[in-house]
Amino acid sequence: MALDLDTAAARIGRELLPREEFEAFLDEYIRTQHPQINHPWVRMLIAGELTRDDLRVHALQFEHFLRFAPSHFLMIGANAEPHTIPGPDDMRRDAVQNLMDDMGMNDPSGDHFAIWRRFPYALGLTREELDRSQPAPTTLAFNYAYLYFLKNLSHPEALAFQQFANESVFALGLVEKRREALTKHYGLHLEDTWSPPTEEETAHVRRPREIVLDWADTPRRQARVFQLFQHCYALWQVYYDGIYSLTVAKREAGR
Repeated sequence: MALDLDTAAARIGRELLPREEFEAFLDEYIRTQHPQINHPWVRMLIAGELTRDDLRVHALQFEHFLRFAPSHFLMIGANAEPHTIPGPDDMRRDAVQNLMDDMGMNDPSGDHFAIWRRFPYALGLTREELDRSQPAPTTLAFNYAYLYFLKNLSHPEALAFQQFANESVFALGLVEKRREALTKHYGLHLEDTWSPPTEEETAHVRRPREIVLDWADTPRRQARVFQLFQHCYALWQVYYDGIYSLTVAKREAGR
């Protein structure tokens, strides 16, 4: 039986949903609501309705999200509980480990920022063009608002906002839709299609998901997690609205 999002959402905050049901609700919300998969611009990408110039605009703007990304992990780690000497189960260690993986400090071939730049290079952009690029106003607003949230959230709230709500697109296999579309419709090789290894990102998000689900043990906390998902997606909506305005809407206005 398909999960009715509206019915489940109406129960959140009024009663404590069983853990498995709450997780299923959040996963379905990711599948159907995350702008990285469901925004009109991304749906056009998946359908092959964009131009390579549209993709170049996105690449130049996403570059600026990535420049903020290391700070996201630093904020998450900084807000973790400081009451123990960091051991294997300390989430500060987890945040640092994820950042080291992303920056290729353990394995240079796994540098996520180098992996990302294969995408704009495959589209014909140069390192100099990326280095000189400037964020659009919507990209700038998105980045600073995103960082503001992470700076001011408690540790489990930050995990809900960033890693559960956002990076679960990897755990749920949703990024494969982008990879397949970029290969099928735009002639890019799979290794040049935007995202780091799914297996690694899935491993990174597994423990944060468990911590958030453990934390959300009251109706109020479940409502807070859901609210953070909505806030996260509102910011991504701003980002993709900006990309849409710079590409599809601009092109249609010039007809």
